[in-house]
Amino acid sequence: MATIRALVLNCTLKPSPGPSSAEQLGREVLAELATQGVEGEMIRVVDHDVRFGVSTDEGDGDGWPAIRAKLMAAQVLIIATPIWLGQPSSVCKMVLERLDAELSETDAEGRLRTYGKVAGVAVVGNEDGAHHTIGEVQQALNEVGFTIAAAAATYWVGEALHTVATATPAPSPTPPAAPRRPWRSTPRTWPDSSPTSRTRRRTRRVPRSARAANRPHRQVSLPGLPHCWRSPARGSLLDPPQPHRAVSASRSRRATPARPGRTGAGPTRRPPGGCCPRAW
Repeated sequence: MATIRALVLNCTLKPSPGPSSAEQLGREVLAELATQGVEGEMIRVVDHDVRFGVSTDEGDGDGWPAIRAKLMAAQVLIIATPIWLGQPSSVCKMVLERLDAELSETDAEGRLRTYGKVAGVAVVGNEDGAHHTIGEVQQALNEVGFTIAAAAATYWVGEALHTVATATPAPSPTPPAAPRRPWRSTPRTWPDSSPTSRTRRRTRRVPRSARAANRPHRQVSLPGLPHCWRSPARGSLLDPPQPHRAVSASRSRRATPARPGRTGAGPTRRPPGGCCPRAW
């Protein structure tokens, strides 16, 4: 089986031997790829005399052709860049501009020379903007022919080379166990789950007057009126209703024809306060 090779282009602004957070993150990516049998190499682009341009060779000692030769020999490309002002570094943008020349480079079958190669992104910085940087770099790599695998990006945003030493990274913390919910492990019980309590909940709520008299509440029907509640404790307030009186058409402002099934003409005057005798 052929050996898979990976190339990491470190786009830090610091030349060697200065410390680089992007280099540390890139080496962690190479270490993880090594567990899958992938051989890797890292190049700090700022250490080479890479010229600005959009061709494969700008001439006059351009350092890009040597880097491009290693890129073409690898099957995996990793762009490691810091974040500056929420964007990729200027070195990273220069690398993407040089990769623009691959749009005019094809193989014998008319495909881009980068066809079939996989690319990933590693981003590090002390400020926000990791997702924006990843999206910008991945879109450019995909446009020049690289294949972007699912979740082919990693980033670190926070303290880098200050209070946290990246030269000796701490082991990955073990994720905490999910909190146990003891109230879910036992069946739910309700304090009022007895048959008596269920019956009590179905009992109709009665007014205070009936509860104060300690008598059962009953419902009566009065002639010509809807059902009304009657309490024995306040029986004096529930006198029989007055019979409805028909107002003649001569006394009414507007004559109203008699309704079907009723005798007499004109509207019917109702007791004051509505139809319920409780409001009289």
